[in-house]
Amino acid sequence: MGSRGMVTVAYKLHSRAREGELLTVTNKDVDELATSLGANLSGKARAELRQGLNELMDECSARGATFADSDIVRYLKRLAPSSEQRHLRLYLVWVQEFDKVREQQSDAVDIKAAMVEFEKNQRLPMIPAAALTELQDQFDRLDTSGNGLVTMEEIVAGWELSRSEANEMFAGFDETRDSFIDQQEFVRIACPKGYRPPDMDGTVRAAFGEILRSAAQVASEADGGPAALPATLLPLATEKDMEDYNDIFNDLDRNHDDTVDVRELEVSGIVSTCVCYALAKIIDPKSQDGFSREGFLVAMCHVNGLRPPNYLVAAELERVQG
Repeated sequence: MGSRGMVTVAYKLHSRAREGELLTVTNKDVDELATSLGANLSGKARAELRQGLNELMDECSARGATFADSDIVRYLKRLAPSSEQRHLRLYLVWVQEFDKVREQQSDAVDIKAAMVEFEKNQRLPMIPAAALTELQDQFDRLDTSGNGLVTMEEIVAGWELSRSEANEMFAGFDETRDSFIDQQEFVRIACPKGYRPPDMDGTVRAAFGEILRSAAQVASEADGGPAALPATLLPLATEKDMEDYNDIFNDLDRNHDDTVDVRELEVSGIVSTCVCYALAKIIDPKSQDGFSREGFLVAMCHVNGLRPPNYLVAAELERVQG
């Protein structure tokens, strides 16, 4: 076989068959996939891809087995029966590299979308003080029990909403999921269109914006953009820097488990939901639904042009590898 393009097309065809998208491989399936991947394949190679996978699926069906458990190596061996183990290992490396590139491309798209969302909200003016005061007064009037929380029943009665309208409101904004809405959440619900609520401001939001921009810059470097200064040439973060970054993390870590999950980030109201997920993926790629204290501190050092202390780099490396 020997062609990276053919191996890549074989891998994607096999993946689609395993996922049940292809029950029988046609010439059109191979042609469309080869075109989408930019693989320049001969007619013979395309025929081998189609025939080899159809035969493999037929054999699997005859055994009463499910193709979802099929191994890509069997397909590669069928396409290149004379391949030695070293060749097969090379093919698998190509497959892994293809997956890595696609994942990086997908991450770059997510980061770009998050940046667009972040900057769109950032351009909005803050809610005027008078409007904020009015919303706070409305909350106080709805809070008939005076405990700093309003229930669905109080909102239904005070705003003359239907039950379904109130349910929809709670589904989107009851961020602690306790069937109560506090004043902070209430202001987010009722913030006039075209304005930012108070939570979407401050140094923490600015820091998250820099983390997004830094990630976008890294993606730009991968595409040939200007490279960042090597970490060894950056000034070392001071104890005061680390204290400030730890204070920010502590404010976000509501359950004090040294991890900030996406839900905690959403509850803070500092950034929108899609930005929360993008930040989690950037700061802690292995988790993607949250980030550790070490990952956050390292990210904060990087976006502020500082070199993390050696103990922090070692701890983060051990956590990621372990």
